[in-house]
Amino acid sequence: MDTAILTAEINKSDIPFFKVLLEKVKARKVSFKENKDDTEMSKKEFFDMVDKAMEGKAKEVSMDEMEKLLLE
Repeated sequence: MDTAILTAEINKSDIPFFKVLLEKVKARKVSFKENKDDTEMSKKEFFDMVDKAMEGKAKEVSMDEMEKLLLE
């Protein structure tokens, strides 16, 4: 039997569809591996980061300095 190996990135919600499709064509060695996006964080991680930043030392900035920082 002439075979090929398929590798693809798909949406997590599409896994059941592809699983059924691959079973219909009698695919062998079917596996799905989740690929976590390093740029995403949970709500808890986000709010922990915000809380930590709020606990840090505050620095007062004048309006002129603020404008300069924002407009650069």
